[in-house]
Amino acid sequence: MAVTLHAPSATASTESHADWLELRSLLADDFSSSLTDLVRALRPTGTIEEVLEEQIGGEDASPAQLSDPGDDMSEAVADSASSELDDREFACGGPVASGGAYPFVRGAQYLQSSPEAVRAVYVFLLLLSTQGIAAGPAGLIATELFEDVAAAAAASYFGADGHGVGIYQFGFPRRRTLPGFKPAINELCSRLAEGGGARDRPDSRHQKDAKLDLVVWRPFPDARMGKVVAFGQCAAGNDWRDKLSEMQPRTFTSAWMTHPLGLEPTRLFFCPFRVERDRWETTVLSSGVLFDRCRIALHCANLSGELADKCQQFSAHVLEQQLVHA
Repeated sequence: MAVTLHAPSATASTESHADWLELRSLLADDFSSSLTDLVRALRPTGTIEEVLEEQIGGEDASPAQLSDPGDDMSEAVADSASSELDDREFACGGPVASGGAYPFVRGAQYLQSSPEAVRAVYVFLLLLSTQGIAAGPAGLIATELFEDVAAAAAASYFGADGHGVGIYQFGFPRRRTLPGFKPAINELCSRLAEGGGARDRPDSRHQKDAKLDLVVWRPFPDARMGKVVAFGQCAAGNDWRDKLSEMQPRTFTSAWMTHPLGLEPTRLFFCPFRVERDRWETTVLSSGVLFDRCRIALHCANLSGELADKCQQFSAHVLEQQLVHA
């Protein structure tokens, strides 16, 4: 069933306003949206007036009191959205046309996409975060696709090609590694050449992934212990904030590995959302190294092959069959 793209309220976050401008650009016949579109869309919702009534004096505020301040507030909302779009472009390493990962071109008052934008990982992440994990076509499991994209971003961040970077996708259900919990830990420790294998615990048979979705490391040629290892968690749904602190590497290794790793693993957290600037610090303090939409897109700018095709398949389905212009 198609879902109509409606403008967010004036009281919604700046990130929501920027998301709406990006989505509108993708859906428009001319592949563009403007700050004027946002200002016009906010007025019919009535939320600008509701905010002003609270600030000026409630329902007794006169139309004259609401008129000009409403215009000012609409412009302030649009200016904030514009700044957020600029920040996204910068965080993505620039527009795609200039070698970055941002699939839009910024003008002073507008945002321009292209038919090729559907191929961008950024668009996949935008649609996943705004339309949900069930929005894709039948047979394509969005959470698994997101984990694969996160793994690619993690490998790129660690140096990937030419450095022997290792990736182990531990998340349940395991699709590329051994299916059982203990066998998977044994295999992981073998690849890491650390950890000593799985501990013999009676409750291990009830475990699925113990909140660990992926492991990434950068080895040395000597294959000795003492290297950078990171444990990552992926959260594609709207409850992602509830999962920020779930993955604790020290707890995982103490509970499930025979020996601790040479160095405590770094925490990585992946989500397809754009994290608000004023909540960034507290989010990082809870999650570890945070990969939000822009950071993931930056490190998947050159994604190709089957994984890129699946991202495009998801995006094309949502844009062509699920989401329609208001």
